[in-house]
Amino acid sequence: MPKPTPKTRRAQGTKKVAVPKVKQKAAVPKAKPAKRSSTASKPANAKPRKSAAAKAAESFVRGVLVRGEAAKPSKQGKLPPGATHEIVAESGSGLPKLRRRRFSLA
Repeated sequence: MPKPTPKTRRAQGTKKVAVPKVKQKAAVPKAKPAKRSSTASKPANAKPRKSAAAKAAESFVRGVLVRGEAAKPSKQGKLPPGATHEIVAESGSGLPKLRRRRFSLA
């Protein structure tokens, strides 16, 4: 029995080029997604997770405090030099609530 010839196609002009057959890979079954556990299996003392925005806000407040950019106003209501944020109140987490008071265009 003669060997079958591979398919041919024309490439750049009239020259014929042999195109080898590509073997198909065997189908691999997809993995099933993991099942989520129910809330009943979580421990009672588990802390709720913070959102990304809450983490970013907390990090910003900590950074302002470390850099010394936040201060309580004096009795006259003025902030000390270098302070850009006024400490308004203390939040439940121990971090202060800030209000932007000075703006610079530099």
